[in-house]
Amino acid sequence: MAARAFRNGPERSRDEQFVGRSRELAVLHAQLGRACEGRSSLVVLEGPAGIGKTALTGEFLSAIENAIVLDVSGEEGEAELPYGVLGQLGAQAQPVPEALACLPAPGAPAKRDPLVVGAAVLELLGQLQQAAPVVIAIDGAGWADLPSLQSLTFALRRLRADRVLAIVIVRESDHPRLPDGLRRLLRGSAALRLPLSGLSARDLQALSARLGPVRLTPQAAERLQRHTRGVPLHARALLQQVRAETLADVDAPLPAPRAYTTQVLDRLGRCEAPAQRLVTAAAVLGTSAPLHLVARMAQLSEPLPALEQAAGEELLVEWRTGAGVSLGFPNPLVRAAVYHDLGPATRRGLHLVAADLVDDAARRLDHRLAAADQVDADLVREVARVGRRQTAAGRWSSACGCLTRAVQLTEEGPERDRLIAEAVEALLEAGRPADAGTLAAQVAQAADPSVRDYALGSVALVAGRLDEAVRQLGSAWSHAGRDPLLAAGIAARQAMAALLQGHGADAAGWANRALTGELPATEPVRERPARGRAGSRGGGAAAERIAPGGGHAAARAGAAVGG
Repeated sequence: MAARAFRNGPERSRDEQFVGRSRELAVLHAQLGRACEGRSSLVVLEGPAGIGKTALTGEFLSAIENAIVLDVSGEEGEAELPYGVLGQLGAQAQPVPEALACLPAPGAPAKRDPLVVGAAVLELLGQLQQAAPVVIAIDGAGWADLPSLQSLTFALRRLRADRVLAIVIVRESDHPRLPDGLRRLLRGSAALRLPLSGLSARDLQALSARLGPVRLTPQAAERLQRHTRGVPLHARALLQQVRAETLADVDAPLPAPRAYTTQVLDRLGRCEAPAQRLVTAAAVLGTSAPLHLVARMAQLSEPLPALEQAAGEELLVEWRTGAGVSLGFPNPLVRAAVYHDLGPATRRGLHLVAADLVDDAARRLDHRLAAADQVDADLVREVARVGRRQTAAGRWSSACGCLTRAVQLTEEGPERDRLIAEAVEALLEAGRPADAGTLAAQVAQAADPSVRDYALGSVALVAGRLDEAVRQLGSAWSHAGRDPLLAAGIAARQAMAALLQGHGADAAGWANRALTGELPATEPVRERPARGRAGSRGGGAAAERIAPGGGHAAARAGAAVGG
Protein backbone atom coordinates (compact mmCIF):
# COMPACT_ATOMS: atom_id res chain seq x y z
CA MET A 1 0.00 0.00 0.00
CA ALA A 2 1.25 3.44 -0.85
CA ALA A 3 1.47 5.81 2.08
CA ARG A 4 3.17 9.15 2.15
CA ALA A 5 2.78 12.41 4.07
CA PHE A 6 4.35 15.80 4.28
CA ARG A 7 4.10 18.90 6.43
CA ASN A 8 4.59 22.48 5.33
CA GLY A 9 5.73 21.61 1.82
CA PRO A 10 5.36 19.06 -0.98
CA GLU A 11 7.08 15.72 -0.92
CA ARG A 12 5.48 14.20 -4.00
CA SER A 13 7.61 14.70 -7.09
CA ARG A 14 5.90 16.49 -9.96
CA ASP A 15 4.95 14.41 -12.97
CA GLU A 16 6.70 16.14 -15.85
CA GLN A 17 4.31 14.50 -18.31
CA PHE A 18 1.13 15.71 -16.58
CA VAL A 19 -1.02 17.85 -18.90
CA GLY A 20 -4.43 19.49 -18.76
CA ARG A 21 -6.96 19.34 -15.91
CA SER A 22 -6.66 23.05 -15.17
CA ARG A 23 -10.37 23.30 -14.29
CA GLU A 24 -10.26 20.33 -11.93
CA LEU A 25 -7.10 21.61 -10.24
CA ALA A 26 -8.75 24.99 -9.75
CA VAL A 27 -11.75 23.29 -8.11
CA LEU A 28 -9.51 21.34 -5.74
CA HIS A 29 -7.54 24.42 -4.75
CA ALA A 30 -10.78 26.33 -4.18
CA GLN A 31 -12.00 23.57 -1.87
CA LEU A 32 -8.70 23.66 -0.01
CA GLY A 33 -9.25 27.38 0.45
CA ARG A 34 -12.63 26.65 2.02
CA ALA A 35 -11.02 24.16 4.38
CA CYS A 36 -8.38 26.68 5.39
CA GLU A 37 -11.23 28.99 6.44
CA GLY A 38 -12.70 26.30 8.69
CA ARG A 39 -15.34 25.05 6.26
CA SER A 40 -14.62 21.37 5.73
CA SER A 41 -15.04 19.95 2.25
CA LEU A 42 -15.58 16.49 0.80
CA VAL A 43 -14.64 16.00 -2.88
CA VAL A 44 -15.45 12.82 -4.79
CA LEU A 45 -13.03 12.32 -7.69
CA GLU A 46 -14.57 9.70 -9.98
CA GLY A 47 -13.96 8.26 -13.42
CA PRO A 48 -13.12 5.03 -15.23
CA ALA A 49 -9.82 3.20 -14.95
CA GLY A 50 -6.94 4.99 -16.63
CA ILE A 51 -8.69 8.37 -16.78
CA GLY A 52 -6.06 10.01 -14.57
CA LYS A 53 -7.64 10.27 -11.12
CA THR A 54 -4.47 9.32 -9.26
CA ALA A 55 -2.32 11.55 -11.49
CA LEU A 56 -4.59 14.54 -10.89
CA THR A 57 -4.52 13.96 -7.14
CA GLY A 58 -0.75 13.66 -7.19
CA GLU A 59 -0.42 16.91 -9.13
CA PHE A 60 -2.66 18.66 -6.63
CA LEU A 61 -0.92 17.25 -3.55
CA SER A 62 2.52 18.05 -4.92
CA ALA A 63 1.59 21.72 -5.14
CA ILE A 64 0.21 22.06 -1.61
CA GLU A 65 2.17 24.12 0.90
CA ASN A 66 1.63 24.73 4.59
CA ALA A 67 -0.77 21.86 5.05
CA ILE A 68 -0.71 18.35 6.47
CA VAL A 69 -1.43 15.61 3.97
CA LEU A 70 -2.61 12.11 4.79
CA ASP A 71 -2.36 10.02 1.63
CA VAL A 72 -3.77 6.48 1.84
CA SER A 73 -4.93 4.00 -0.77
CA GLY A 74 -6.76 0.73 -1.27
CA GLU A 75 -5.39 -2.17 -3.26
CA GLU A 76 -7.36 -5.00 -4.88
CA GLY A 77 -5.09 -7.68 -3.43
CA GLU A 78 -5.51 -6.28 0.10
CA ALA A 79 -9.24 -5.61 0.02
CA GLU A 80 -9.86 -8.31 2.64
CA LEU A 81 -7.16 -7.04 5.03
CA PRO A 82 -9.06 -5.52 8.01
CA TYR A 83 -8.13 -1.89 8.63
CA GLY A 84 -5.40 -2.11 6.00
CA VAL A 85 -6.12 1.41 4.73
CA LEU A 86 -6.45 3.10 8.10
CA GLY A 87 -3.34 1.29 9.28
CA GLN A 88 -1.40 3.52 6.87
CA LEU A 89 -2.23 6.54 9.01
CA GLY A 90 0.04 5.31 11.78
CA ALA A 91 3.09 5.84 9.59
CA GLN A 92 2.04 9.38 8.66
CA ALA A 93 0.88 11.10 11.84
CA GLN A 94 2.19 10.75 15.39
CA PRO A 95 0.96 10.42 18.00
CA VAL A 96 -2.23 8.65 16.93
CA PRO A 97 -5.20 7.90 19.21
CA GLU A 98 -5.08 4.54 20.99
CA ALA A 99 -7.87 3.08 18.87
CA LEU A 100 -5.74 3.64 15.77
CA ALA A 101 -2.50 2.58 17.38
CA CYS A 102 -4.00 -0.75 18.44
CA LEU A 103 -5.41 -1.80 15.08
CA PRO A 104 -5.01 -5.53 14.35
CA ALA A 105 -1.81 -6.68 12.71
CA PRO A 106 -1.95 -7.71 9.03
CA GLY A 107 -3.77 -11.01 8.70
CA ALA A 108 -5.36 -10.81 12.17
CA PRO A 109 -9.17 -10.72 12.45
CA ALA A 110 -10.87 -7.36 12.89
CA LYS A 111 -11.70 -6.97 16.57
CA ARG A 112 -12.18 -3.22 16.77
CA ASP A 113 -15.63 -1.75 16.25
CA PRO A 114 -15.53 0.45 13.11
CA LEU A 115 -17.48 3.15 14.97
CA VAL A 116 -14.83 3.27 17.69
CA VAL A 117 -12.07 3.45 15.11
CA GLY A 118 -14.02 6.11 13.21
CA ALA A 119 -14.19 8.21 16.36
CA ALA A 120 -10.41 7.85 16.65
CA VAL A 121 -9.97 9.05 13.05
CA LEU A 122 -12.13 12.07 13.87
CA GLU A 123 -10.01 12.71 16.97
CA LEU A 124 -6.81 12.50 14.90
CA LEU A 125 -8.10 15.00 12.35
CA GLY A 126 -9.08 17.34 15.17
CA GLN A 127 -5.59 17.20 16.64
CA LEU A 128 -3.80 17.75 13.34
CA GLN A 129 -5.89 20.68 12.16
CA GLN A 130 -4.86 22.68 15.18
CA ALA A 131 -1.40 22.99 13.61
CA ALA A 132 -2.38 23.33 9.93
CA PRO A 133 -5.17 22.51 7.50
CA VAL A 134 -5.45 18.80 6.76
CA VAL A 135 -5.89 17.12 3.39
CA ILE A 136 -6.78 13.42 3.52
CA ALA A 137 -6.81 11.59 0.19
CA ILE A 138 -8.29 8.09 -0.04
CA ASP A 139 -7.25 6.60 -3.39
CA GLY A 140 -8.77 3.40 -4.75
CA ALA A 141 -11.67 3.55 -2.31
CA GLY A 142 -13.43 0.82 -4.24
CA TRP A 143 -10.66 -1.60 -3.20
CA ALA A 144 -10.33 -0.45 0.39
CA ASP A 145 -11.22 -2.91 3.16
CA LEU A 146 -14.73 -2.70 4.58
CA PRO A 147 -13.82 -1.85 8.24
CA SER A 148 -11.66 1.09 7.07
CA LEU A 149 -14.47 2.39 4.84
CA GLN A 150 -17.02 2.12 7.63
CA SER A 151 -14.73 4.00 10.02
CA LEU A 152 -14.01 6.70 7.43
CA THR A 153 -17.73 7.09 6.78
CA PHE A 154 -18.31 7.73 10.49
CA ALA A 155 -15.57 10.39 10.54
CA LEU A 156 -16.44 12.13 7.26
CA ARG A 157 -20.10 12.44 8.22
CA ARG A 158 -19.15 14.47 11.29
CA LEU A 159 -16.86 17.04 9.68
CA ARG A 160 -18.46 20.48 9.84
CA ALA A 161 -16.48 23.57 10.88
CA ASP A 162 -13.17 21.82 10.43
CA ARG A 163 -10.01 22.70 8.54
CA VAL A 164 -10.16 19.42 6.63
CA LEU A 165 -10.37 18.64 2.91
CA ALA A 166 -11.20 14.99 2.21
CA ILE A 167 -10.73 13.60 -1.31
CA VAL A 168 -12.28 10.22 -2.04
CA ILE A 169 -11.05 8.69 -5.31
CA VAL A 170 -13.23 6.00 -6.82
CA ARG A 171 -14.34 4.77 -10.23
CA GLU A 172 -18.01 5.25 -9.38
CA SER A 173 -19.50 6.98 -6.37
CA ASP A 174 -22.12 4.23 -6.21
CA HIS A 175 -19.57 1.43 -6.57
CA PRO A 176 -21.15 -1.78 -5.20
CA ARG A 177 -18.19 -2.49 -2.92
CA LEU A 178 -18.71 0.75 -1.01
CA PRO A 179 -20.81 0.59 2.18
CA ASP A 180 -24.34 1.91 1.82
CA GLY A 181 -23.65 4.79 4.20
CA LEU A 182 -20.59 5.90 2.25
CA ARG A 183 -22.43 5.71 -1.07
CA ARG A 184 -25.18 7.93 0.31
CA LEU A 185 -22.59 10.37 1.65
CA LEU A 186 -20.64 10.55 -1.63
CA ARG A 187 -23.79 11.11 -3.68
CA GLY A 188 -25.44 13.48 -1.23
CA SER A 189 -25.47 17.26 -1.12
CA ALA A 190 -22.59 17.40 1.36
CA ALA A 191 -20.13 16.09 -1.25
CA LEU A 192 -18.76 17.81 -4.34
CA ARG A 193 -18.59 15.27 -7.15
CA LEU A 194 -15.81 15.92 -9.65
CA PRO A 195 -16.13 13.44 -12.54
CA LEU A 196 -13.19 13.14 -14.92
CA SER A 197 -13.59 12.78 -18.67
CA GLY A 198 -10.92 12.27 -21.31
CA LEU A 199 -8.20 14.75 -22.15
CA SER A 200 -8.83 17.16 -25.01
CA ALA A 201 -7.03 16.98 -28.34
CA ARG A 202 -5.00 20.04 -27.32
CA ASP A 203 -3.94 18.27 -24.12
CA LEU A 204 -2.87 15.21 -26.12
CA GLN A 205 -0.91 17.43 -28.47
CA ALA A 206 0.95 18.84 -25.47
CA LEU A 207 1.48 15.34 -24.11
CA SER A 208 2.98 14.20 -27.42
CA ALA A 209 5.45 17.08 -27.29
CA ARG A 210 6.57 16.05 -23.81
CA LEU A 211 6.89 12.37 -24.65
CA GLY A 212 8.61 12.98 -28.01
CA PRO A 213 9.91 12.46 -30.56
CA VAL A 214 7.30 14.53 -32.47
CA ARG A 215 4.51 16.90 -31.58
CA LEU A 216 1.25 15.80 -33.13
CA THR A 217 -0.56 18.12 -35.49
CA PRO A 218 -3.97 19.30 -34.28
CA GLN A 219 -5.65 16.85 -36.66
CA ALA A 220 -3.48 13.91 -35.53
CA ALA A 221 -4.21 14.82 -31.91
CA GLU A 222 -7.94 14.90 -32.64
CA ARG A 223 -7.68 11.46 -34.25
CA LEU A 224 -5.84 10.11 -31.19
CA GLN A 225 -8.46 11.69 -28.92
CA ARG A 226 -11.30 9.99 -30.79
CA HIS A 227 -9.45 6.68 -30.85
CA THR A 228 -8.68 6.63 -27.12
CA ARG A 229 -11.55 8.89 -26.00
CA GLY A 230 -8.87 10.95 -24.32
CA VAL A 231 -8.07 8.33 -21.68
CA PRO A 232 -4.52 9.30 -20.62
CA LEU A 233 -3.44 5.73 -19.92
CA HIS A 234 -4.26 4.60 -23.46
CA ALA A 235 -3.09 7.77 -25.21
CA ARG A 236 0.25 7.71 -23.42
CA ALA A 237 0.73 4.03 -24.27
CA LEU A 238 0.11 4.63 -27.97
CA LEU A 239 2.40 7.66 -28.05
CA GLN A 240 5.14 5.45 -26.66
CA GLN A 241 4.38 2.27 -28.65
CA VAL A 242 3.38 3.45 -32.13
CA ARG A 243 5.77 4.69 -34.80
CA ALA A 244 5.85 8.46 -35.25
CA GLU A 245 4.85 8.30 -38.93
CA THR A 246 1.76 6.24 -38.08
CA LEU A 247 0.74 8.69 -35.37
CA ALA A 248 1.18 11.59 -37.79
CA ASP A 249 -0.74 10.00 -40.68
CA VAL A 250 -4.38 10.69 -39.83
CA ASP A 251 -5.53 8.22 -42.50
CA ALA A 252 -3.50 5.30 -41.10
CA PRO A 253 -5.30 2.94 -38.69
CA LEU A 254 -4.15 3.10 -35.07
CA PRO A 255 -3.73 -0.07 -32.99
CA ALA A 256 -4.81 -0.55 -29.39
CA PRO A 257 -2.25 -0.41 -26.56
CA ARG A 258 -0.60 -3.76 -25.95
CA ALA A 259 -2.00 -4.24 -22.45
CA TYR A 260 -5.50 -3.33 -23.62
CA THR A 261 -5.19 -5.71 -26.58
CA THR A 262 -4.37 -8.55 -24.21
CA GLN A 263 -7.53 -7.88 -22.19
CA VAL A 264 -9.73 -7.76 -25.30
CA LEU A 265 -8.27 -10.95 -26.77
CA ASP A 266 -8.80 -12.73 -23.46
CA ARG A 267 -12.49 -11.85 -23.64
CA LEU A 268 -12.64 -12.88 -27.29
CA GLY A 269 -11.02 -16.21 -26.42
CA ARG A 270 -13.83 -16.96 -23.98
CA CYS A 271 -16.36 -16.76 -26.83
CA GLU A 272 -17.44 -19.67 -28.97
CA ALA A 273 -16.44 -19.84 -32.63
CA PRO A 274 -19.59 -18.15 -34.07
CA ALA A 275 -19.21 -15.16 -31.75
CA GLN A 276 -15.53 -14.90 -32.62
CA ARG A 277 -16.36 -14.88 -36.34
CA LEU A 278 -19.02 -12.23 -35.79
CA VAL A 279 -16.63 -9.94 -33.87
CA THR A 280 -13.86 -10.46 -36.43
CA ALA A 281 -16.16 -9.69 -39.35
CA ALA A 282 -17.40 -6.54 -37.63
CA ALA A 283 -13.81 -5.40 -37.01
CA VAL A 284 -12.94 -5.74 -40.70
CA LEU A 285 -16.11 -3.99 -41.88
CA GLY A 286 -15.40 -0.91 -39.75
CA THR A 287 -16.63 0.91 -36.69
CA SER A 288 -20.27 -0.01 -37.37
CA ALA A 289 -22.27 -2.07 -39.86
CA PRO A 290 -25.74 -3.59 -40.27
CA LEU A 291 -26.15 -6.91 -38.50
CA HIS A 292 -27.25 -8.69 -41.67
CA LEU A 293 -24.06 -7.60 -43.45
CA VAL A 294 -21.80 -8.70 -40.58
CA ALA A 295 -23.65 -12.02 -40.36
CA ARG A 296 -23.22 -12.67 -44.11
CA MET A 297 -19.52 -11.99 -43.85
CA ALA A 298 -19.22 -14.25 -40.78
CA GLN A 299 -21.28 -16.92 -42.58
CA LEU A 300 -23.88 -17.05 -39.81
CA SER A 301 -27.46 -17.76 -40.77
CA GLU A 302 -28.61 -17.16 -37.18
CA PRO A 303 -26.36 -14.47 -35.67
CA LEU A 304 -28.33 -13.53 -32.54
CA PRO A 305 -26.85 -16.15 -30.17
CA ALA A 306 -23.35 -15.13 -31.26
CA LEU A 307 -24.25 -11.46 -30.82
CA GLU A 308 -25.59 -12.11 -27.34
CA GLN A 309 -22.36 -13.79 -26.29
CA ALA A 310 -20.15 -11.09 -27.81
CA ALA A 311 -22.20 -8.35 -26.17
CA GLY A 312 -21.97 -10.18 -22.84
CA GLU A 313 -18.17 -10.05 -23.11
CA GLU A 314 -18.42 -6.30 -23.91
CA LEU A 315 -16.97 -6.83 -27.38
CA LEU A 316 -19.96 -5.60 -29.39
CA VAL A 317 -22.92 -3.31 -28.88
CA GLU A 318 -26.15 -3.24 -30.85
CA TRP A 319 -28.74 -0.61 -31.60
CA ARG A 320 -31.89 -0.51 -33.65
CA THR A 321 -32.67 1.94 -36.43
CA GLY A 322 -35.44 2.19 -38.96
CA ALA A 323 -33.33 0.00 -41.25
CA GLY A 324 -32.88 -2.75 -38.67
CA VAL A 325 -30.18 -3.79 -36.21
CA SER A 326 -26.67 -2.38 -36.45
CA LEU A 327 -23.50 -3.47 -34.66
CA GLY A 328 -20.57 -1.52 -33.32
CA PHE A 329 -17.91 -1.60 -30.65
CA PRO A 330 -17.98 -0.23 -27.09
CA ASN A 331 -15.05 1.98 -28.08
CA PRO A 332 -12.60 2.19 -31.00
CA LEU A 333 -9.85 0.40 -29.06
CA VAL A 334 -11.86 -2.83 -28.93
CA ARG A 335 -12.12 -2.92 -32.71
CA ALA A 336 -8.42 -2.01 -33.11
CA ALA A 337 -7.36 -4.82 -30.77
CA VAL A 338 -9.33 -7.42 -32.75
CA TYR A 339 -8.42 -6.09 -36.19
CA HIS A 340 -4.68 -5.74 -35.63
CA ASP A 341 -4.49 -9.23 -34.16
CA LEU A 342 -5.51 -10.75 -37.48
CA GLY A 343 -2.74 -12.24 -39.58
CA PRO A 344 -2.03 -10.55 -42.94
CA ALA A 345 -3.44 -13.42 -45.00
CA THR A 346 -6.62 -13.61 -42.91
CA ARG A 347 -7.04 -9.86 -43.02
CA ARG A 348 -6.56 -9.79 -46.81
CA GLY A 349 -9.12 -12.53 -47.38
CA LEU A 350 -11.72 -10.84 -45.18
CA HIS A 351 -11.24 -7.50 -46.94
CA LEU A 352 -11.80 -9.17 -50.30
CA VAL A 353 -15.04 -10.66 -48.99
CA ALA A 354 -16.07 -7.27 -47.62
CA ALA A 355 -15.33 -5.56 -50.95
CA ASP A 356 -17.88 -7.86 -52.61
CA LEU A 357 -20.50 -7.25 -49.93
CA VAL A 358 -20.57 -3.47 -49.36
CA ASP A 359 -22.51 -1.13 -51.63
CA ASP A 360 -20.76 2.19 -51.00
CA ALA A 361 -18.08 2.86 -53.62
CA ALA A 362 -15.64 4.54 -51.27
CA ARG A 363 -15.88 1.77 -48.67
CA ARG A 364 -15.57 -0.90 -51.36
CA LEU A 365 -12.40 0.80 -52.55
CA ASP A 366 -11.05 0.93 -48.99
CA HIS A 367 -11.42 -2.83 -48.73
CA ARG A 368 -9.75 -3.38 -52.10
CA LEU A 369 -6.81 -1.25 -51.04
CA ALA A 370 -6.52 -3.02 -47.70
CA ALA A 371 -6.48 -6.38 -49.50
CA ALA A 372 -3.94 -5.42 -52.17
CA ASP A 373 -0.46 -6.91 -51.85
CA GLN A 374 0.79 -4.24 -54.21
CA VAL A 375 -1.19 -1.46 -55.86
CA ASP A 376 -1.23 -1.28 -59.65
CA ALA A 377 -1.82 1.76 -61.81
CA ASP A 378 -5.45 0.88 -62.51
CA LEU A 379 -6.27 0.74 -58.80
CA VAL A 380 -4.51 4.05 -58.19
CA ARG A 381 -6.57 5.68 -60.94
CA GLU A 382 -9.71 4.23 -59.38
CA VAL A 383 -8.73 5.73 -56.01
CA ALA A 384 -8.32 9.13 -57.63
CA ARG A 385 -11.64 8.82 -59.51
CA VAL A 386 -13.54 7.96 -56.36
CA GLY A 387 -11.85 10.83 -54.52
CA ARG A 388 -12.92 13.23 -57.24
CA ARG A 389 -16.48 11.96 -57.12
CA GLN A 390 -16.51 12.44 -53.33
CA THR A 391 -15.17 15.97 -53.87
CA ALA A 392 -17.89 16.77 -56.40
CA ALA A 393 -20.49 15.58 -53.89
CA GLY A 394 -18.98 17.66 -51.08
CA ARG A 395 -18.04 14.60 -49.00
CA TRP A 396 -14.81 16.13 -47.84
CA SER A 397 -13.74 13.58 -45.26
CA SER A 398 -14.03 10.72 -47.71
CA ALA A 399 -12.44 12.80 -50.47
CA CYS A 400 -9.45 13.53 -48.23
CA GLY A 401 -8.89 9.86 -47.56
CA CYS A 402 -9.05 8.87 -51.22
CA LEU A 403 -7.03 11.73 -52.64
CA THR A 404 -4.26 11.62 -50.04
CA ARG A 405 -4.03 7.87 -50.55
CA ALA A 406 -3.78 8.43 -54.31
CA VAL A 407 -0.93 10.89 -53.69
CA GLN A 408 0.90 8.31 -51.57
CA LEU A 409 0.53 5.67 -54.27
CA THR A 410 1.55 7.82 -57.24
CA GLU A 411 5.14 8.24 -58.35
CA GLU A 412 6.64 11.72 -58.55
CA GLY A 413 5.64 13.64 -61.62
CA PRO A 414 2.93 15.93 -63.00
CA GLU A 415 0.07 13.56 -62.11
CA ARG A 416 1.17 13.40 -58.46
CA ASP A 417 1.50 17.19 -58.27
CA ARG A 418 -2.00 17.54 -59.68
CA LEU A 419 -3.35 15.08 -57.12
CA ILE A 420 -1.63 17.00 -54.34
CA ALA A 421 -3.41 20.19 -55.39
CA GLU A 422 -6.75 18.38 -55.37
CA ALA A 423 -6.05 16.80 -51.99
CA VAL A 424 -4.99 20.18 -50.57
CA GLU A 425 -8.36 21.66 -51.50
CA ALA A 426 -10.23 18.74 -49.96
CA LEU A 427 -8.19 19.02 -46.76
CA LEU A 428 -8.89 22.75 -46.52
CA GLU A 429 -12.60 22.15 -46.99
CA ALA A 430 -12.48 19.42 -44.33
CA GLY A 431 -10.97 21.88 -41.85
CA ARG A 432 -7.48 20.39 -41.87
CA PRO A 433 -5.25 23.34 -42.82
CA ALA A 434 -2.13 21.96 -41.11
CA ASP A 435 -2.32 18.74 -43.13
CA ALA A 436 -3.03 20.76 -46.26
CA GLY A 437 0.08 22.87 -45.70
CA THR A 438 2.24 19.79 -45.14
CA LEU A 439 0.96 18.18 -48.33
CA ALA A 440 1.25 21.36 -50.43
CA ALA A 441 4.94 21.58 -49.51
CA GLN A 442 5.44 18.22 -51.25
CA VAL A 443 4.70 19.63 -54.71
CA ALA A 444 7.90 19.37 -56.69
CA GLN A 445 9.85 22.58 -57.19
CA ALA A 446 9.95 21.87 -60.92
CA ALA A 447 6.18 21.32 -61.08
CA ASP A 448 3.85 23.28 -63.32
CA PRO A 449 3.68 26.72 -61.62
CA SER A 450 -0.08 26.85 -62.08
CA VAL A 451 -0.51 23.71 -59.97
CA ARG A 452 2.27 24.40 -57.45
CA ASP A 453 1.35 28.02 -56.77
CA TYR A 454 -2.35 27.23 -56.71
CA ALA A 455 -1.84 24.71 -53.91
CA LEU A 456 0.53 26.93 -51.94
CA GLY A 457 -1.60 30.03 -52.54
CA SER A 458 -4.74 28.26 -51.30
CA VAL A 459 -2.99 27.27 -48.07
CA ALA A 460 -1.66 30.81 -47.60
CA LEU A 461 -5.13 32.26 -48.15
CA VAL A 462 -6.75 30.05 -45.54
CA ALA A 463 -3.90 30.86 -43.13
CA GLY A 464 -4.59 34.61 -43.60
CA ARG A 465 -1.28 35.37 -45.34
CA LEU A 466 -2.93 37.57 -47.97
CA ASP A 467 0.14 39.11 -49.61
CA GLU A 468 1.66 35.67 -50.09
CA ALA A 469 -1.64 34.21 -51.28
CA VAL A 470 -2.22 36.96 -53.87
CA ARG A 471 1.33 36.62 -55.20
CA GLN A 472 1.14 32.84 -55.57
CA LEU A 473 -2.40 32.79 -56.96
CA GLY A 474 -1.41 35.49 -59.44
CA SER A 475 1.47 33.33 -60.61
CA ALA A 476 -0.83 30.32 -60.84
CA TRP A 477 -3.32 32.27 -62.93
CA SER A 478 -0.69 33.54 -65.34
CA HIS A 479 0.45 29.96 -66.01
CA ALA A 480 -2.99 28.31 -66.13
CA GLY A 481 -2.90 28.32 -69.95
CA ARG A 482 -5.85 26.63 -71.58
CA ASP A 483 -7.03 24.63 -68.55
CA PRO A 484 -10.56 25.89 -67.75
CA LEU A 485 -11.03 23.74 -64.65
CA LEU A 486 -7.80 24.84 -63.01
CA ALA A 487 -8.39 28.46 -64.06
CA ALA A 488 -11.86 28.45 -62.46
CA GLY A 489 -10.42 27.19 -59.17
CA ILE A 490 -7.69 29.84 -59.16
CA ALA A 491 -10.19 32.57 -59.99
CA ALA A 492 -12.45 31.49 -57.13
CA ARG A 493 -9.55 31.76 -54.69
CA GLN A 494 -8.58 35.14 -56.13
CA ALA A 495 -12.15 36.35 -55.62
CA MET A 496 -12.01 35.46 -51.94
CA ALA A 497 -8.57 37.06 -51.56
CA ALA A 498 -9.79 40.28 -53.12
CA LEU A 499 -12.88 40.26 -50.92
CA LEU A 500 -10.74 39.86 -47.80
CA GLN A 501 -8.59 42.78 -48.97
CA GLY A 502 -11.68 44.94 -49.35
CA HIS A 503 -11.36 45.20 -53.15
CA GLY A 504 -14.99 44.62 -54.08
CA ALA A 505 -14.70 45.35 -57.79
CA ASP A 506 -11.75 42.99 -58.17
CA ALA A 507 -13.59 40.32 -56.20
CA ALA A 508 -16.61 40.61 -58.53
CA GLY A 509 -14.36 40.33 -61.58
CA TRP A 510 -12.63 37.21 -60.29
CA ALA A 511 -15.94 35.64 -59.29
CA ASN A 512 -17.28 36.24 -62.80
CA ARG A 513 -14.21 34.55 -64.28
CA ALA A 514 -14.74 31.56 -62.00
CA LEU A 515 -18.42 31.26 -62.93
CA THR A 516 -18.02 31.75 -66.67
CA GLY A 517 -14.86 29.70 -67.11
CA GLU A 518 -12.89 32.62 -68.54
CA LEU A 519 -9.29 31.69 -69.30
CA PRO A 520 -6.25 33.84 -68.42
CA ALA A 521 -5.17 36.53 -70.79
CA THR A 522 -1.70 36.51 -72.29
CA GLU A 523 -0.48 38.99 -69.70
CA PRO A 524 -0.98 38.09 -66.03
CA VAL A 525 -3.65 39.99 -64.15
CA ARG A 526 -2.07 42.48 -61.74
CA GLU A 527 -3.45 42.74 -58.23
CA ARG A 528 -3.51 45.64 -55.82
CA PRO A 529 -1.32 45.17 -52.72
CA ALA A 530 -3.00 43.73 -49.64
CA ARG A 531 -4.04 46.22 -46.97
CA GLY A 532 -3.04 43.91 -44.12
CA ARG A 533 -6.53 42.94 -43.07
CA ALA A 534 -6.75 39.66 -41.20
CA GLY A 535 -7.82 36.73 -43.31
CA SER A 536 -10.12 33.90 -42.48
CA ARG A 537 -10.96 30.56 -43.92
CA GLY A 538 -12.16 31.52 -47.36
CA GLY A 539 -12.72 30.23 -50.80
CA GLY A 540 -14.38 27.09 -51.84
CA ALA A 541 -13.09 23.78 -52.97
CA ALA A 542 -11.13 24.13 -56.16
CA ALA A 543 -10.40 20.45 -56.16
CA GLU A 544 -13.62 19.90 -58.03
CA ARG A 545 -12.44 22.51 -60.51
CA ILE A 546 -9.16 20.72 -61.03
CA ALA A 547 -11.02 17.45 -61.23
CA PRO A 548 -14.22 16.97 -63.22
CA GLY A 549 -17.62 17.25 -61.68
CA GLY A 550 -17.71 20.21 -59.33
CA GLY A 551 -18.74 23.84 -59.07
CA HIS A 552 -18.59 24.55 -55.35
CA ALA A 553 -15.70 27.01 -55.46
CA ALA A 554 -17.00 29.21 -58.21
CA ALA A 555 -20.55 29.21 -56.89
CA ARG A 556 -19.45 30.12 -53.37
CA ALA A 557 -17.15 32.87 -54.65
CA GLY A 558 -20.00 34.37 -56.63
CA ALA A 559 -22.38 34.13 -53.69
CA ALA A 560 -19.87 35.77 -51.35
CA VAL A 561 -19.36 38.72 -53.69
CA GLY A 562 -23.03 38.99 -54.62
CA GLY A 563 -24.07 38.90 -50.94
